[in-house]
Amino acid sequence: MTEISIQLDENILRALESTAAKNNTSVSEWIKDRIYRELKQEWPENYFSLFGVLDENDLHEPPEIPFEHETKREAL
Repeated sequence: MTEISIQLDENILRALESTAAKNNTSVSEWIKDRIYRELKQEWPENYFSLFGVLDENDLHEPPEIPFEHETKREAL
């Protein structure tokens, strides 16, 4: 296999090491897995079976909520 090197800030390296440890893997394996997942050109399982599941009549625009029923927003 080919080796590559990257430069990371110390805080990113610590977070990466911690995440890899939580996943019971090495930093190298964790990064390799993420790269493979990112480059993999697959659709999620059962993705295409969802086409045509909803009828046009299943979709509708909900009624507008009157202003007095809206949640109060934080003043900035």
